[in-house]
Amino acid sequence: MAFLAEIRPSGHGRTEWRADGPLGQSHAWVMQITEERPGELIRASADGGSALVTACEVRFRAAQGGRGTVVTLRVRFDPPGGMLGDVAARFFDGVVPKELASKALHYFKSLVLTGEVPTTDRQPAARRDSR
Repeated sequence: MAFLAEIRPSGHGRTEWRADGPLGQSHAWVMQITEERPGELIRASADGGSALVTACEVRFRAAQGGRGTVVTLRVRFDPPGGMLGDVAARFFDGVVPKELASKALHYFKSLVLTGEVPTTDRQPAARRDSR
């Protein structure tokens, strides 16, 4: 994923998150699962105050006609930077969080269906031009 660098399980319902921000900034925080109902719901919240994502919820439900599973993601996104971060977030009017959520769900679907996230990294067309 372009924005989200890594999510790593750390045990006891906790995950370590790391995201790369603008200008080479890196943000790290820990999320704790607060509620889990297998096949239905996973809810988590951030431990501490330095998180970009302070709460998230993933819901699963059967699609109509037995055509798979509908996954719904809700994320509370709190940009860093105090008042300046709030102004930037209002300027983008939710576009950045929506784009991140859309990419996260797309990659999640790919991973669940195929066992991998599609990438062009090893394809010749994806290589940087050395000229």
